[in-house]
Amino acid sequence: MASYTELQASLLLGDVMRVLDERPDTRRAGLEALATHDAEQGSELSRSLLGYLYGFGDVARGRSKRSTFTPIPSATGSRKSIVLSGISIDDRDQRLVAMLQLRLALNGKALTKAPFPTL
Repeated sequence: MASYTELQASLLLGDVMRVLDERPDTRRAGLEALATHDAEQGSELSRSLLGYLYGFGDVARGRSKRSTFTPIPSATGSRKSIVLSGISIDDRDQRLVAMLQLRLALNGKALTKAPFPTL
């Protein structure tokens, strides 16, 4: 059994993802468009961008940490997904928002139920 301290980051992330899920008006339109493009075209540019962000700019490193990334060549897929999403890759806040929003888009709905019962 894990303690609250060990789960704190996951719990906080769950809360943030829930807010993002419930408030679509807070999402970046370019990232929504990228996810829509993937769905319509059968491409995986969202995964490529998320891999780039997870790997701190090194898509191969990001893919090696997670088994769900596409083998799109890093330079081509990442550049195209950055351009289509409209994010500024040099802005750390935009990178963080992109990671959260792409995780939500690729993984479906946020947690709908609290992991622990409330008192």
